[in-house]
Amino acid sequence: MVSRLHCKDYTTKRLIDYATKFILTLKITFFKMRPTKKYKGALMDENKFKEIIKFAIDKEVEAFNFYTEASQNTKYSGGKELFLSLAKDEEGHRKLLQNLNMEKVAQKRIEKVPDLKISDYMVEVEMKPDLSYADMLRIAMKREEKALKLYNDMKESNTDEDLKKLFTLLANEEAKHKLKLEKIYDDEILK
Repeated sequence: MVSRLHCKDYTTKRLIDYATKFILTLKITFFKMRPTKKYKGALMDENKFKEIIKFAIDKEVEAFNFYTEASQNTKYSGGKELFLSLAKDEEGHRKLLQNLNMEKVAQKRIEKVPDLKISDYMVEVEMKPDLSYADMLRIAMKREEKALKLYNDMKESNTDEDLKKLFTLLANEEAKHKLKLEKIYDDEILK
């Protein structure tokens, strides 16, 4: 299993510091829960909301760190570009969460993303120096599979429709990453 990566450079440290400071100063009061039997007319607990968003930001920072390290460790030039592209996407997810605008999230279109299920049949590979490109892809696919499951679980465990939409959007983004990695693995490794 891949453990959380340590900050190796100043930029990554700054991203983590920024995310932490943002969460501590976040003041969101416009999230009213939809009337339900359980929470009729209740306001969402601000601390719970902050905790959920902070957790999601931490996961995006962790993914950014992984892809940044993977881009530095792979010897395959196409792999460097792929992992840097995925790191950039994860940074975009972090920014979305930090600058949360639910009106923009509500306007985003969710696309149906096919699942090749290649990663479903893979065993966990431990991150270590000098991994092959195929092993790096396996780790990345498993990470995206877990992120997809996490966001789907978070969507299902929330009663707030705005949070459900946010987690559906994030799950959709992770599904796109998983599909991209599975297609590359299928085309370049399994052929």
